Amino acid sequence: MTENKIEMDVLGITYSQIQQGAYALLLKQRDGDMRVPIVVGVSEAQSIAMRLEIKSGVNNCTIINDYYNSDVNSLAIALDVMNQQRQHQ
Repeated sequence: MTENKIEMDVLGITYSQIQQGAYALLLKQRDGDMRVPIVVGVSEAQSIAMRLEIKSGVNNCTIINDYYNSDVNSLAIALDVMNQQRQHQ
């Protein structure tokens, strides 16, 4: 059996207009036009928002705040998010 995976990027997170007290995480297919909304709770939304927080640093540097999950993979994830931001500028 062949496993098909679709790479997705996080476009953003917003308060859900469909479900009260929930948030919608919007994903976009990396190499396509498909968009997928995922309804998440408040705690999950806060975790995602903390993990993807992007700040402006000195000398035109970008800081990706990933203190929520500081492990060996954090740097790779932060660099991936940074590369996605460059593509959208």
